Amino acid sequence: MIIGHSLSGAHKRKDCPFVKTAPDVLPPLPEIDLPEDKVTLVTFQNGDITGGMRLSHTQDGTPVGLWYDPNDYRNVFWNTCVRDFTKYSHLEFWMYSENATGARFTVELRGEWKGNVEEPPYFRHQIVLTWKGWRHYAIDLTTLDGHFGGDMHDIHFVGLHATRWENEIYGVPGSFVYLSDVYLTRRPSAYTPDESLVTEGAMGSMKARWKEVLIGRPDWTKNYPMAAKNAQVVGIHGATHWKKMQKGDTTCLWADFTDMSQGHHVQQLTERLFYMARAYATYGSEYYQNEELLSDIVYGLDWVYEHGYGEKAVKIGNWWQWDIGIPLAQVKCLLLIEDKVSSSQISHWLSTADRFDPYPAMTEANRIWISYVCILSSLLQRDVPRLVECLRRMQTVFCYVTDNDGFYEDGSFIQHTNSPYIGGYGTNYLENIVDFFYVFKDTPLEIPECHRKMLIHHFSDAFAPFIYKGVVQKSVCGRGTRGDGKAARQAGAGLKLLSIATKEEQEDLFGTIHAWCDANEPFHVDLRDHLSAIAIPYYEQMMATPKKAIKPFARMFNAMDRLITQSEAYCATLAFSTSRIVRYESINEENKYGWYQGEGSLAIVTDDIYAYDGHYYAGADPYRFPGTTVTDVERAVESVVFMPCGTYAFGGGVHSGSYAMAGTHIGFEPFNFPWHYGFSSDLDLKKSWFFFPEGILVMGAGITCSDGNMVYTVVENRKCTKPKKEQVYTCDGEIFRPTKADRALRGISRIYNPDFGTYAFFDKTDVWHRRHGDGNGFFELLLRHGKYPQNEGFAYLLLPGMDDATSAKYMENPPVKVLKNTPEVMIATHEEVGILAYTFFEATSAYGVTPSLPCVLMTQKTEDGLLCQVCEATHMHPSLTLNFEGEYALAHADEGITVSHGDGVTYVSIDTNGTLGKVNTFALKKLN
Repeated sequence: MIIGHSLSGAHKRKDCPFVKTAPDVLPPLPEIDLPEDKVTLVTFQNGDITGGMRLSHTQDGTPVGLWYDPNDYRNVFWNTCVRDFTKYSHLEFWMYSENATGARFTVELRGEWKGNVEEPPYFRHQIVLTWKGWRHYAIDLTTLDGHFGGDMHDIHFVGLHATRWENEIYGVPGSFVYLSDVYLTRRPSAYTPDESLVTEGAMGSMKARWKEVLIGRPDWTKNYPMAAKNAQVVGIHGATHWKKMQKGDTTCLWADFTDMSQGHHVQQLTERLFYMARAYATYGSEYYQNEELLSDIVYGLDWVYEHGYGEKAVKIGNWWQWDIGIPLAQVKCLLLIEDKVSSSQISHWLSTADRFDPYPAMTEANRIWISYVCILSSLLQRDVPRLVECLRRMQTVFCYVTDNDGFYEDGSFIQHTNSPYIGGYGTNYLENIVDFFYVFKDTPLEIPECHRKMLIHHFSDAFAPFIYKGVVQKSVCGRGTRGDGKAARQAGAGLKLLSIATKEEQEDLFGTIHAWCDANEPFHVDLRDHLSAIAIPYYEQMMATPKKAIKPFARMFNAMDRLITQSEAYCATLAFSTSRIVRYESINEENKYGWYQGEGSLAIVTDDIYAYDGHYYAGADPYRFPGTTVTDVERAVESVVFMPCGTYAFGGGVHSGSYAMAGTHIGFEPFNFPWHYGFSSDLDLKKSWFFFPEGILVMGAGITCSDGNMVYTVVENRKCTKPKKEQVYTCDGEIFRPTKADRALRGISRIYNPDFGTYAFFDKTDVWHRRHGDGNGFFELLLRHGKYPQNEGFAYLLLPGMDDATSAKYMENPPVKVLKNTPEVMIATHEEVGILAYTFFEATSAYGVTPSLPCVLMTQKTEDGLLCQVCEATHMHPSLTLNFEGEYALAHADEGITVSHGDGVTYVSIDTNGTLGKVNTFALKKLN
């Protein structure tokens, strides 16, 4: 038992004092089932404890430590009574957040500072405070990455480090964090293969299957025309690079990439050597087993080692190329020629990769890429202990996360801490992780069945919902706005999954991908032309399987602030941002104009399934993304890493079948950075969206701004599919033609755009329009709120595919109506199906319901009673109570939901602690 001392100095900031008093007593610490084999690293006792922490207690008297004033202290460290952490598996503790703020805390394990590096060597795990109450952490030590020579054999300190708190390093008034005792534990691994069974024969089988992943098998080439064609293409591709290779030149191997200090150049050379190796090793290639080609591949590997990726290699520029791009191509190349070179040559060439990537590190897609390098390197060098350990560390991705990178239980996927990335990094993850299951299937190192099922589930639950007719929706592609969005890579990975799927799973995968192929011939061609080797045998089976019809659905992904709805007629994706999720991501000079992608942007795809491809983001006005309410203040364009989060925690939604409701609080407070990359605006507003089969209702309220910039809501900003002279727009049945400058249509009810459908307004509304841009241009519709709006609002309907005549009849008595649209609560109804959808921005009463907290709720009258879906939209509160007028019994409910009664009121209590905005479902039946 050791109580240490603070290693950091004070960081005073008197202009931001705490204005609330920390609670004297906390709720009881939940029980934790600790293994007997444990060591206590940090414990809290009566009396003084380390600077920056003070003693507190729970209701049952358990002492805990209060991080009492981050304005005075950033870092708190304790000496450890254990130096060698390699004998343990997890670091465990409970953390209590009193007022979640989006702060980032980091648990650190530090070595001894040697004086010859910038910092002491350390390992870190970041925690994002997005909840209120207790949360247990059992941090797998193998997931921590070492920095400055970090070595788990020599740990001297364990501590807590405030890395960011609301765009600063200082605490937010009223926020308090508590820590329980901290333990080192030994927990049994879920992956414990018998290393003695990994014989030379078993490793040979693994390598043979890995070659199948890369180049297929001779019998596939003989039996499948697509495989034979691919073999020929592989040969031609490899030969193209071979013929341009420059032997005997000490300055360059290829003339177009000559700077060996730059990782990008070294990566290009290594990838070309891999393409040459594919041409050499692929049966059916014109250059199959060509000895001259093999000799030049070996020459190239020696050259790259000597000049770019050898013992003198230093990481300059983007780390990704040195840790992933170069070694990934290298290990694949070596696998294809490993039986033609010596083991000493392989170890020599791999020495740099082993130095940079000894074991899997980082998170999700990056972790899988590095795992690919480490695992294949271990296999090539017959290092069984390292091979097993790398496989075990790779599998740490198979757990649902509650913050930071990874898959969440609702299907969300995050990379870069808080950026939705199913269509980018998520795809890289899926493509590569399938290979491990194929390679190690039916071997002594087979990956557990629970992980296989989880991977299959990811495809159907996380990826497929965001693919519409073979196109990935851009709202989940992070900074990846370039390209047409065809989902050939995702579908190709899905076909690879067939190799490890059960018969029932295969039928589902076949039907889904076949439906995409049938709906989108260019996607189908792209998929067919780029199938991986192990997917080719399944292609014909897929095309012979009946396609799955699109079943309309609406689905909210609360862990990444995204909502999507699909039907045969249209697909719509909503992207907003909270204090948990980025507004946009700009890295490596990509997506420099994406400022408003996460401000409630609403992308609706109809007949033009490529409406939001890369040409859209290159040509559309970036200040006018559809669905957003913004100002016209000019933004700076800079090539920096920029991923600003939203302002408020409130944001979320619910779904049921093809209906959904979502709402969020949007603010544009000035970014608190010492550069000019942000911008200043005090625009503040509330928005809600109600999704139903015919379309989408958009509501806004509380629009307030005093900075003097024009504020507007973008109803539409859509690519035009026809030249201006051929496109006919109508306004309340009358033809009009948009101009290059904003012009107003005064007091109108409907606008019809043949590229979309109808935009309808409940009241006579002034709408500004414009058509601008190159080519066919872009069609824009705006609602102006003025330069100094105070509590302004709006409501309109988007009716995809509905023509003018049909919409006119529809709007005579629309089944969808706005019942309330205020900054406190927004309520919509679909009368035909008996739905009431609420966004409670405050705990107020409306239409027979009173919540204890802000939330999003949807109710529907059914024959069996009242079906309800609700989410606690801040993710902060441990419980939520809904008061319903009248007395109801609980017909059925998700776990954690209970009912009580009193004074003619039904109280529904919902456990929301740590559920991250989970959509909770329950049904109430009226009592007689």
